Amino acid sequence: GVSYLTRQTGTTASPIVITTLSSDGTTPLVNGTPYTVLIKAVNAIGDGAASNAVAATPATTPSAPTSLVATGGDAQVSVAFTAGATGGSAITTYKYSTDNGATYLTRQTGTTASPVVITTLSSDGTTPLVNGVTYQIKLKAVNANGDGAASSAVSGTPDAPGSPPNLLLMGVG
Repeated sequence: GVSYLTRQTGTTASPIVITTLSSDGTTPLVNGTPYTVLIKAVNAIGDGAASNAVAATPATTPSAPTSLVATGGDAQVSVAFTAGATGGSAITTYKYSTDNGATYLTRQTGTTASPVVITTLSSDGTTPLVNGVTYQIKLKAVNANGDGAASSAVSGTPDAPGSPPNLLLMGVG
């Protein structure tokens, strides 16, 4: 309530979209930073009384996960990652792509922890990964504002567990 700025659009329609600080009109709001907002109506006589104060926090989609490392297992790939910035709203899950970003599927566990363990193709969510086939994997974080940016691709190849050694038993006569 210390400084007020005339809305950018110059209309009286709701909602009012605020993108800069009222103190100078040029400093952009920062995602994830809470602001207290008051509104005044203006007519030919002057400014009206200020509204009640409301808290608002601007937010956007998350940035891309980084530092992906894929480790193959039996019919699965485990992808460890470092989470990107939340965009001002908590990350709720991750999506993965097994086809270099053509399709995405929400991770099976529905959590936000690293790693993401992938067992099915992102194109349909039911076809199992095949041992020995290399997949180009990308991840996206998701928050209340939607899907974030995709990570760079990492190659992941599921591999079957080691076979037991063949033993030859010989009898002595």
